[in-house]
Amino acid sequence: MTCFTRKKHIRILDAVNRRIAWCVIFPVWAMFCLPAAVSALEFRLDAVTISAYDQWPGGLKIETAPVNTGPMAFSLEQGQSVDLEIFDIWVAEGETRLDGDDEIPQAITAALDIFVLDETASLSVDGQTWAKAYIDRIFTDDAGRIFIDMDGIAHVDWENPVELVFGPEGDGLLRMTLSPARFGHDPLPQHLTPGLEEAARIIATMELVQAPVLSGQDPPGSETAPTPEPATVLLFGAGLIGLAAWRRRFGR
Repeated sequence: MTCFTRKKHIRILDAVNRRIAWCVIFPVWAMFCLPAAVSALEFRLDAVTISAYDQWPGGLKIETAPVNTGPMAFSLEQGQSVDLEIFDIWVAEGETRLDGDDEIPQAITAALDIFVLDETASLSVDGQTWAKAYIDRIFTDDAGRIFIDMDGIAHVDWENPVELVFGPEGDGLLRMTLSPARFGHDPLPQHLTPGLEEAARIIATMELVQAPVLSGQDPPGSETAPTPEPATVLLFGAGLIGLAAWRRRFGR
């Protein structure tokens, strides 16, 4: 009976010892061996400046306005992206007739001031605007005559993407892509609709392709574990020795 009780006591101690060992070893292993988490990088869009064709006569004339009048903050980790609504674009007032010169592409430039790591940098992307008439439908009347409905639509397209190199060592990379858009649609043949009623909203997709390596940081994505301090190693070793001594004393 005494032997059985002793064996049962030993099994209980072994189970307790295993649980204590896991409680001690796993947190220390996680602290030493798992890669450190990479914090998100903070950005701020301070200003949006649009330069577009607005001369009279000749050429498609457009107007623009920023969506936000103040700064716009966003944060990204490496490999992440975010969509920002940056400005609206529409056909200028008075530009109602779709003429042949409206089909000639005109230059447009969007410049964005980005604040990151205590510095302001500019991202600039060029594009083109133009208008064109498209066939909406073809139909016949009772007399068999053929009619064609032509809708007028204005376009903007961009020379995407553009990239911003930043960081103390120039190893950070932010990529921006602007969305193309159609606006100023008018169902009347060879016409455009001016004003905000048929405006389009331009979206900027910001992608952090490469996060910069800052002072005291491991490169993002690095699997290198943090080096444990000597005092931590000694504390961990003392804990293991104490655990072994405790088991030796009570396991007899």
